[in-house]
Parts: sequence; C-alpha cells; structure tokens
Amino acid sequence: SIPVGVAYAVWSGLGVVIITAIAWLLHGQKLDAWGFVGMGLIIAAFLLARSPSWKSLRRPTPW
Repeated sequence: SIPVGVAYAVWSGLGVVIITAIAWLLHGQKLDAWGFVGMGLIIAAFLLARSPSWKSLRRPTPW
C-alpha cells in the first residue's frame, strides 16, 4: 500500500498525461517540446513512486 497523498498525486498526474496523450493522438492537439517534457517528468515521478527504493525511505507510522 502507498500513502493517500502519493496515490492522489499519482492518479492526478497520470490522468493529465493520459488525457493529453489521447487529445494528441486522436484529436490532433498540438504539443510543443515543453508539453512532452512535462509529461515525461510526470511519468518519471510515477515510476519513482512505484520503485522499491521509495518504500525503504518511508518511516513507519507510529500507530
């Protein structure tokens, strides 16, 4: 399991990437280089959040 804050951030970020990719692929929306860079950073953050090393950095909750 992952913390709610991380899950919400991942869900929000991936939602933006998916909708933007659909608009680009299916509807011909124009994206500049910064749009692709931003989507790449969101995907990289998702991969970092899911990596095993991320879980080892978390402190155990006191309750």
